[in-house]
Amino acid sequence: MSVVQKLNERYLWVDSLCLLQDDMDELQACVSIMDLFYEMAMLTIVAALDDAWSGIPGIMPTPRSLLASEPMVKKIKQGLSMTTYMDMDVTLRRCVYSSRAWTMQEGILSTRLLFFVDGQAFFKCAQGLVSERLNPPGRELQLIDAIGSVYFIIFAEHGDRFKDYSTFLMYYTSRKLTYQSDILRAAQGMLQKFTRLSGLHCFEGLASPLDRSLLFERQSAPISHDFGRREGFPSYSWTGWKHASVYNPSIDTVKAVLKNGVVNEEASNSSGILRAWIIWYCRLDDGKSYRIDDTGRLRKSLLPTIEDGQSKSAQSLRQIPVSVSDAEFGVTWTNSYSPLLFWTVCVNLRIESERVREYPENNKDIADLMIYDKYGESCGTGSADTLSFHSGQMKFALIAAIGQRFWALMLEWTDGIAKRRGIAGLSKDVLNGCLSPGPRWRAIVLG
Repeated sequence: MSVVQKLNERYLWVDSLCLLQDDMDELQACVSIMDLFYEMAMLTIVAALDDAWSGIPGIMPTPRSLLASEPMVKKIKQGLSMTTYMDMDVTLRRCVYSSRAWTMQEGILSTRLLFFVDGQAFFKCAQGLVSERLNPPGRELQLIDAIGSVYFIIFAEHGDRFKDYSTFLMYYTSRKLTYQSDILRAAQGMLQKFTRLSGLHCFEGLASPLDRSLLFERQSAPISHDFGRREGFPSYSWTGWKHASVYNPSIDTVKAVLKNGVVNEEASNSSGILRAWIIWYCRLDDGKSYRIDDTGRLRKSLLPTIEDGQSKSAQSLRQIPVSVSDAEFGVTWTNSYSPLLFWTVCVNLRIESERVREYPENNKDIADLMIYDKYGESCGTGSADTLSFHSGQMKFALIAAIGQRFWALMLEWTDGIAKRRGIAGLSKDVLNGCLSPGPRWRAIVLG
């Protein structure tokens, strides 16, 4: 309140006080429009301190340290002095504040921010950054260009929208949550801004089109990190995993997504074109099925037939037989999230071994799954969502194609429900070299 009074303002919004924590309906309604709260606020005050009870140094009654209040200044010559300066983003990265998932939206969505960090004050807006240390009283204002900050890159007014989304995902999923159930709630304001800028809606945290955003993978991380599932969220979404999520460069740099069933050879072989064919459906709490269009909007619909499922695929895929025993979506769904329902081609391949490369110098790991066909030839590589992954036969659901490679989800089934175990890049030759019974169209309920 002291800061607000010194700024001659009357009102202060504090999330923990102004959002009714015991009214889930109101909490959800407000959290879903947090982008508006931050964008319409006159100023966002960020106290990047050790805890909520520390007090802001320099704001009574909490004093500042001598070094913070009287920075070291060295006179070089008449009219020229030097002082020490630490970049604000570097300083923030050392704070607990920057490791918390909930705080990311403050930097992304706010139009103006006043930071109190390491005993110093910084002001940040679209024009740049003002540091208290570089602007002593009576001097001309020195503005620092902050355009390189991640907060100015993500969700800019102009740019590659999927790159915005993938950058957001990388930074956000690297942060920590006190309550795992907040994983989607803490991101909703940022996802809402993404939708406003792009016109693309998100489904369970995944940006449209799903053919691309489903293909996230686990980022290398400390070996001791928990890579398990996040309960209450779908395995097909990054919200359902505790690992940090990223996109392979070949997916991240795609220039266009085509889904029309007819494509010329040049486009089919281009590394910048993602060829997709799946028509996506979901089943909501009302028990009804909805089609998810390419912008992410839901349209009430009957469940798809095999003819619907094949309608956008290339001729080479339409010739593949249908697995008769797997031609229905008739399974009982009892989970709290919505399943995806779709038709696609599935192949069986062998995972010979998992190579976990450890890097002692930075305590990081990367898991490579080596994938082989029926001839024992290498036909692709995969990335598992967990480190506890065993060799053996695995079913792969083909999701899209880029150049001469299919991108697929590795799936396991329990009681008719498929669960994601990772992703893989496969040679297109797998249609001829996969294990018995060969490639088959299959109706998939993905939870």
